[in-house]
Amino acid sequence: MKKSIQLLFTFLTIFIILSLGMMTDAQKKEGKRCTYKIPISTKTLCFPLLCRSECKKKYGPTGSGVCLDPKGFCNCDAVCEVTP
Repeated sequence: MKKSIQLLFTFLTIFIILSLGMMTDAQKKEGKRCTYKIPISTKTLCFPLLCRSECKKKYGPTGSGVCLDPKGFCNCDAVCEVTP
């Protein structure tokens, strides 16, 4: 009984270490994230769906938007643009 618990604990520990390594590697490949402030074309109050869709149009699927300013601007969080 004691050996089976030790074996289970060993396999669980190895699995956790490998999982954490894979997650770290995936985060490195994603790239650094930056915040961009984009203007919203409407004169009404900013609402989350509009903000999110504008960010996804401009920065692709990694973009996500948040309304922090009540009018005129949307704060987008996306992978940083690389300028050549």
